[in-house]
Amino acid sequence: MVYIIPFLSINLEQVLLMLRSFVLTVVGATLLYGLLFYTLQTVFRQYERDIALVTLNVSANPALLAFILTSLKVTFDNLKLEIEWAYRILLASIIVTATYWVLRLFNQVVIYYLKEYAQQI
Repeated sequence: MVYIIPFLSINLEQVLLMLRSFVLTVVGATLLYGLLFYTLQTVFRQYERDIALVTLNVSANPALLAFILTSLKVTFDNLKLEIEWAYRILLASIIVTATYWVLRLFNQVVIYYLKEYAQQI
């Protein structure tokens, strides 16, 4: 077996699988970006209340980043590479992204909704 990168034990088949996965990740991220930033914003602007638009604006970038990081994690899982530090970095990045997303949702969306509700009372 001929290894392209000897110190990581990666052969040509794994490189091609990795490239295919990266292309799919780029295509998926582009489609998700278009859906989040263009299609859903157009739909949500038609609503009377702004809470959906605020939620979308807060969630768009973390959702995109979570998609990309999860796709990379799945790529490494499918290739069955024994690169422990890469798994740990990707898993930590996914956890940090999810935590950041939840905190932003709470700080901006829930607070916005409560302010709007308080003004109605």
